[in-house]
Amino acid sequence: MLLHGCVWRAAAGAGHVTVACLGAPGHPQARRLYYGVGFRELTRDAPLIKATTSG
Repeated sequence: MLLHGCVWRAAAGAGHVTVACLGAPGHPQARRLYYGVGFRELTRDAPLIKATTSG
């Protein structure tokens, strides 16, 4: 599924694909999956998002 998503995005014109592998040091299987299909670490900083609430 991961590779299918990469191919789909490339066909749509994407120049790169970014994934957030949060907690990867604690989950080596996830890191191996991403490295195994060609992803490389860009940064260890994770973007922070805060949902807005109405009211």
